[in-house]
Amino acid sequence: MTCEKLKKLIPDYLMGSLEPEIGIQFEEHLSECSGCGQELERLRRVWDKLGELPQEEPEPSIRSRFYAMLEQAKTGTKAKKKVPLAERLEPWVMSWWPQRPVIQVGFTVSALIFGLLIGNRIQFGINRNGEIAMLRQEIRGMRQMVSLSLLKE
Repeated sequence: MTCEKLKKLIPDYLMGSLEPEIGIQFEEHLSECSGCGQELERLRRVWDKLGELPQEEPEPSIRSRFYAMLEQAKTGTKAKKKVPLAERLEPWVMSWWPQRPVIQVGFTVSALIFGLLIGNRIQFGINRNGEIAMLRQEIRGMRQMVSLSLLKE
């Protein structure tokens, strides 16, 4: 028996599930190879420490959720989970949005320029030239009033 084969059989040996023929070969190899004996002792200590760990018990809620999922799997139905709109839209947006930063910056800059151009062209129902003309006329009137009041003094 080789050392590699023995190392693969150590867990079975520690559990006591080796076949008698293989167990004899295992013992013979251990008597001849001190390195494998040390490896066995090291793993035996780990094995004993693992046996000292407390048994974990699942919470009762886990058991009920498991049986609910099992029942759904048997009937072929799936529990419909409400997914927020943002989570549903994110994969769609990410599939359309380019992944390269250079292209992302290019799209962003072009969208900014497009928005500025459109914003300057739209007049929102107000005649800007008419407003400016009215403001200029009001300033002229105020200048005249100020100059008249200075002349009176």
